[in-house]
Amino acid sequence: RGTVSLILDQFEEFFVRCPSRERDVFVQAVADLARRDPPRCHVILSLREDFLAEMSEFGATILSNRLRAQALSREQARQAIEGPARLFHLAIEEELVEELLDQLFEDGVDPPELQIVLDRLSTGELTLEHYRRLGGVRQILVGYLQETLAARMGPESRKARGVLKAMV
Repeated sequence: RGTVSLILDQFEEFFVRCPSRERDVFVQAVADLARRDPPRCHVILSLREDFLAEMSEFGATILSNRLRAQALSREQARQAIEGPARLFHLAIEEELVEELLDQLFEDGVDPPELQIVLDRLSTGELTLEHYRRLGGVRQILVGYLQETLAARMGPESRKARGVLKAMV
């Protein structure tokens, strides 16, 4: 009669890939788990901050604790880049690591930005040349934003893109 911990990493994919009807069923199931007395299941969701507003579907009853990942120091960001590469025996150029740190560091490295850039880089070799072909940090992040808007808003993404451009 112990407690189970259900850990769902990269939970933002839930909002990107699941239709509304499937999300509703899942949200109801998680809410039912949370309401059991005594609680026998802890649900831990990990997601990027840019998807936090989507969590309103879950309501306040199951969102009892929140923890925000803070900006990474330069050394922490280096470890976040090099550690997984080592673990999976991937070659990553030192010049690329330095360029990423130089471009992403501004009072720390924002974990979601680092994740987006590294995810895009993983589509090819982890080299400075590949990074430059992708257009660098700015172009990678802009491309991600455009793809996300198109996927989430469909035809309305043009209007949203215009609003965002006016804000910058």
